[in-house]
Amino acid sequence: MIRKFLKDIIPKSFYAYLLILFFFLYVTNAPETLNASLYFRDVEMTGDEYRDLLHVILYYKEICKNELSEENIEKKWIGPKNTELFSNAFTDKDVFLELRKKNILNRKNLQEMTEMMEKAWSRYDGEKMCTISFNYDGYEFKFPYYPDDKIRYLK
Repeated sequence: MIRKFLKDIIPKSFYAYLLILFFFLYVTNAPETLNASLYFRDVEMTGDEYRDLLHVILYYKEICKNELSEENIEKKWIGPKNTELFSNAFTDKDVFLELRKKNILNRKNLQEMTEMMEKAWSRYDGEKMCTISFNYDGYEFKFPYYPDDKIRYLK
């Protein structure tokens, strides 16, 4: 009785929609992405680390503006020194270049991350810098981030 009632209420197109949605999530590997967790952490910084962050931001901006070729990116590589602010995706030259080759740290993604870092840098209160970290495709990404209140309360 309930089954017949549900068949009358739910149109067949709904089942087709669910099937397409399932296929899309399966193909795009969205379940792994959707299960990702964001972690926020406050890190104390010194003046040297603050200047180092500025140099890293300017370097990433050069990459995003397409001013550096891939060879120059490797030659002029500037890696952040603070491992509490950045994961090895940014501090290790080989991992950084590998992520560039795999197109994970492409210009668009790097530009978005750089904008977040720049916002965090400009709003630094002189005491602690907030970082955001997450895993993607087996790599951990951690970098400075200025949290909006909406995102901060979702953690």
